[in-house]
Amino acid sequence: MIIFSATRVDRSVPRNVTSPSLITAEGVPLIADNTPGLDNGVAQAAGASGEVFVGISISQQRSLSVISTVDEVVVASDGTFSLNHNSYNSGLQRFAILTGTTEGAALTSNSSPSTSQFYPVSSSTINFITNTGNAGKTIRAYYRYSPTAVQAQMLQGDVLPGGDAGLILNQVGVIVAGDISTTEFDPSVNWNGSLATLALGSGLFTLGGGGTTLLPNVRVIHRPTANEPWLGLSLNNG
Repeated sequence: MIIFSATRVDRSVPRNVTSPSLITAEGVPLIADNTPGLDNGVAQAAGASGEVFVGISISQQRSLSVISTVDEVVVASDGTFSLNHNSYNSGLQRFAILTGTTEGAALTSNSSPSTSQFYPVSSSTINFITNTGNAGKTIRAYYRYSPTAVQAQMLQGDVLPGGDAGLILNQVGVIVAGDISTTEFDPSVNWNGSLATLALGSGLFTLGGGGTTLLPNVRVIHRPTANEPWLGLSLNNG
C-alpha cells in the first residue's frame, strides 16, 4: 500500500508483467524479469540473490490484502499486551520494550512457555512468561495484518469504474523516481538501527536479507512509527 498523502512521484513508467496478479500490492519492490518474449518485463521481488531492482509498483487496482503496521501498546497488570490487529505471520514481527522513545533489543517468543520472554495467547494477545516489572511498560510492535474489506476501503478507497487498464494489458506502473511512503516493509527487522543494508526481501523492503541485493539508489527518509506506520523512501532509479 502506498500512502499517497506522504508520497511524491517524480517519474513512473508502465512495464509488462507475466500476470498482474503476481504483483500483490502497490508499493512493493519490483525487479527486472527477463522472461523470453516479455519486453521490459518486471516481477515482484522474491529476495533472491542476483535480483535487479527497477522500481516500486503503483496501480489503480485495490489490492490491499496484507500490510505492515506499528503499534505502541502498554503491558497490562497480568503481563499481557494486545495488538490493535491480528498478526498475520508470527515470523514477520518484532517486539521491543521502550525506555522513553528508545527501543531496546527485540523480545524473543516461544510457542510453549519456557525460557523465552513471551508466548502468543492468540494472534493479537501476547503474554509475558515472567511478568516481574513488565506491567505498565510500553511495547513497540512491528507486524503485518490483513485488513477487513471495510478497513481496506477506508484506507485505499474504491477504484474507478472499469478498473485498471493495466490488468487487461498485463502491465503495472513502476515508480523509478520520487519520495515514496509504503507499508510494504519487513516488520521483523530493526528499522531503528543502521539502514545501510537496505535490500530486497520477499515482496518487501528489508535490511540485509537472504538475497542481499542492496539498493544504492534508494535512501530511507522515514522510519516506520506508531503514528506514521510506513517506510519513507527517496528513489532515483532512472
